[in-house]
Amino acid sequence: MAVEQQQIDTGQDILARREAERRAHIDFPAFSRVLLEDADGKDHVFWLVERVVGDLHVQSRWTGTPGGVVTRTALNEGNVVSKNAVFGLLLDEYGEQLGNSVPLPAWLQKKWGAAPPTVIGCTHYIPRGDDAINGSMCVEDNAPLNFVSLREFVAELEKLVAPDPEAEIEAWMQARERDIQAFMEAKRARIRHVITSAALREQPKLDSEQLQVKQLQILDGQVIIEGGPGTGKTTALLDRISLLTDPTTIREHVPGLSDAALGRLTDPSTAYLLFTPNELLVHYLKEAMNRKGLLADSGKLKTWRGYRDQLARQMGLLTADLEKSRFEKDRRAFQIDSRTFDVRAGEWQGFIGALCETFSEFVSWRHRRILKIEATASHDPGLVRRVQERLADVGGARSLPQLISIFQSLYIRQNAAATEAHREGTANLGRLAKNLHASIRADKQLHTRLVAALAELRSGQGNGDYSALEADSIELQDSMKKASDERANEEFDLIDRLTRSLLRKLALRRGLPGIRFTKLEQTMLSHVQIRIDQRAVEALTPTLLTGLVRPACAGPTRNVVAQVGPFYLWLRRTHFSGRLSAFLHRNVRDILADSGAPKGKSIGPDELDLVLFIQLWLLRLKWSMPALRQSTTSSLSKVYEHSLREIIAVDEATDFSPIQLACMAMSANPEYDCVTLSGDLMQRTTASGIRGWEEYESVASEVGLAPVHRAGLQVSYRQSHRLLAVTARLYEASTGSVAPTRSPYPPSPHDPRPLIRLGTALSDCADWIAQRIVEIRRRYDDLGVMPTIAVLVPDEPSVAKLAQALEEAPSLGANVEVDQCHGGRVLGEGAYVRIFNVEHIKGLEFEAAFFHDMGAIAARFPELAEKLLYVGLSRASLYLGITVIGGVPQVLNPLLDDLADGDWRI
Repeated sequence: MAVEQQQIDTGQDILARREAERRAHIDFPAFSRVLLEDADGKDHVFWLVERVVGDLHVQSRWTGTPGGVVTRTALNEGNVVSKNAVFGLLLDEYGEQLGNSVPLPAWLQKKWGAAPPTVIGCTHYIPRGDDAINGSMCVEDNAPLNFVSLREFVAELEKLVAPDPEAEIEAWMQARERDIQAFMEAKRARIRHVITSAALREQPKLDSEQLQVKQLQILDGQVIIEGGPGTGKTTALLDRISLLTDPTTIREHVPGLSDAALGRLTDPSTAYLLFTPNELLVHYLKEAMNRKGLLADSGKLKTWRGYRDQLARQMGLLTADLEKSRFEKDRRAFQIDSRTFDVRAGEWQGFIGALCETFSEFVSWRHRRILKIEATASHDPGLVRRVQERLADVGGARSLPQLISIFQSLYIRQNAAATEAHREGTANLGRLAKNLHASIRADKQLHTRLVAALAELRSGQGNGDYSALEADSIELQDSMKKASDERANEEFDLIDRLTRSLLRKLALRRGLPGIRFTKLEQTMLSHVQIRIDQRAVEALTPTLLTGLVRPACAGPTRNVVAQVGPFYLWLRRTHFSGRLSAFLHRNVRDILADSGAPKGKSIGPDELDLVLFIQLWLLRLKWSMPALRQSTTSSLSKVYEHSLREIIAVDEATDFSPIQLACMAMSANPEYDCVTLSGDLMQRTTASGIRGWEEYESVASEVGLAPVHRAGLQVSYRQSHRLLAVTARLYEASTGSVAPTRSPYPPSPHDPRPLIRLGTALSDCADWIAQRIVEIRRRYDDLGVMPTIAVLVPDEPSVAKLAQALEEAPSLGANVEVDQCHGGRVLGEGAYVRIFNVEHIKGLEFEAAFFHDMGAIAARFPELAEKLLYVGLSRASLYLGITVIGGVPQVLNPLLDDLADGDWRI
């Protein structure tokens, strides 16, 4: 009975499908030749015949395997079967699947035994239009068919159709008509289930949870939207942006908003920025934003890396000319998974605190010379002492606001007097240096000796006398004259600089201990000391000493914000093996142990994140001080103000580090701190992403951002009830807690069960996937649409390898197109089978998803395999298939009870 029921199911499926294909004007073979091999190894040829009405015209092509030559001797075998007979239907279904077994009807089981035969060859002859025959098929050796002989041949085949199988199938079908009707109703029910599920997933309006999230904290602090896959986090995020930038609705929520503030919220250049981890999600979000009527150009939608590098260049941390850049863009120093630091949960506050303390130490170190000035030797001892007293507090500052406050007070109270003293001392120094330089040049012998001594010291190549060179041509004379003029100008500039520097140090050492002369200055002093007016130098000392305090009074932008770059280079030399060593990535510690403190200006990507974070924090602090905001004209402050947006939104926020998220948040207008983060901690697919929202909240609190309000979404519309239950099982196994997400759909027996294939090789797995793809697409035939299908592979090379294997798979069929989506690039809008590197699956949604070679995925991403599996599971709406080559990886253990070894045939 089991074999008969299988034949009933298969036969009815074939008849219904064929009728649908006829309605779609799909041509069928006039006749087919199927070659079977029985259990004893004997070959049997069967001809499948379909009655031909009217004139027969044929197309000059065959489908199937090679070797489709028909001879009249084959007719004598008597194996001619109607396509409407039981066995004919089975041959029609299984004939193209080389290597598959064909269930036998009862009359053949008696003849051949119970063992089913295997398909070893198949060819079709397909009529279409008035095409001629190309001679690839013949009835006798070297005698190609023509229209007349073909009609005769088909007629002869039809005469040989045995009447018994026809009668048998008629009686059989009539006896089981109720079973067939039940089968058709089950098929229609499954199709209705597919249609209904697809309609329910397209939510035209926000549900109550999503609507509440959309209206939470309007222009008043930060919001985290968290929820499982398919809960509408991104939809709620985009609807929230729409509300916050709509002039009518925003006035209803914030009645007191000024016209200027409303203008910034509705102005495309200042309204909002939406950040996302990668370019694939940029493409996905652009489409979603366009559907919402939001502006989705490159000025509104950015990846963090692209935005960071652009802002870092504007801040002077990176430049287009890498040779002159403070930090090289290729950042070769620590390229360990883009991680120099590894701050564990609960340590972020200590990490930020250590940075602040070391930054204060550095700023104090930069002004260490001022603290050594002998105030009584200056012309304004009170000014010098007041500056020294304030600078003494810098090294002990434990917060950046305190640091800014110190230099702001110096700027307000002492800058004018310090600047005047510096101007006066510089002018007096310039006059004295000019006179001394003129005196040196007036003494030809002194000047020549000095130039020769300096040249010898600089180059180590003698006294630089070129008089021995003979000029035997006009060109050489001109070249030598030009070189001589250039040397003369260089010598003049060098002596001028040395004169000023020498006189300045001679004056300062009378009130500042520890002054040292360079070798060039010592050489010059030995030649010109007799010409220096000592009384004039002594007269310089008071104003020059007072002028030394001017840099400390230049304001917080110069003394704090602009010091971030130099500070970080100093930090790497001093505290990477000291205070910050506890926060370094283990691989970086190994590098330091081997080669010591890093040298040069190359830094890793997360180091650049950190430098930009400190600079943005300082600029935000300055911006929050009204007096500083109004008085400053620094370029850094202008860059920061230009970068501010009224609203900041971050999709897939869990892929970012707390430092990166804080940088994005500090780009929001500090008056509102209107920041919205959307993400699911279980969907983190980067090694540096946050491991808990508390990590970001800790950093946000340290930099003074507004408090964070969390909002959860619990209803998942994307997946069937069965697939969501599988996703929840993996969540519970990973976190030890019950998954917060629930399905809006009731359990249904029509939900396809997730499948697993324990394969032996790439070709085996590819053919299994191909068979499942054909089964899925058949179920969608009556819908008039094609399902979206994705196959996820371990790495980029596997994309091309699996694509080729699928295209060569005998089960796939000719009307299924396979696209290689390298780098996560989505090709076209059609319903193709798309193959992705598993790293690029965020933001994608498909009716069906396959994991190919899950063991290789787990081996390549040992720390993220569970996350990638979770994200991949959540990409599929109805169908999930997994292939494994070799042993089952441990990451699949929680799901083994949910995974079946079977198929999705109706």
